[in-house]
Amino acid sequence: MARHTAPDSPPKIAMDHVAKAFGDKQVLRDISLHVASEESFAIIGTSGCGKSVTLKCLLGLLTADSGSITVDGQELLGASRADLEAVRQRFGMTFQFGALFDSLPIWENVTFRLRQKTKMSKTAARDIAAET
Repeated sequence: MARHTAPDSPPKIAMDHVAKAFGDKQVLRDISLHVASEESFAIIGTSGCGKSVTLKCLLGLLTADSGSITVDGQELLGASRADLEAVRQRFGMTFQFGALFDSLPIWENVTFRLRQKTKMSKTAARDIAAET
């Protein structure tokens, strides 16, 4: 995949040596990933391998037991609730059986939550959808 950022630029998303356990069950062990600006990524794997836990830690919905998680250079472990909410608003996450509204075009499905939350006009939302 071609990268559009300089090799020395900081990653948009960085997870370094992240671990998460639930009691005696170690779900994430030493997970590290870096995603550059303008780069897309997907997490795939078998059931129970830690995909959802990884994403929930990345979004601050679960707190990792150790490691570092940064978005745009901002450390999320220990971040305030307001800071975490600001980060969450910049992400989208789709689950395996997530449903789309079959009565809406794709761009309206993609921008549905954005328009609900911000009262953005259809034209502005369509422009944002076209950029992505």
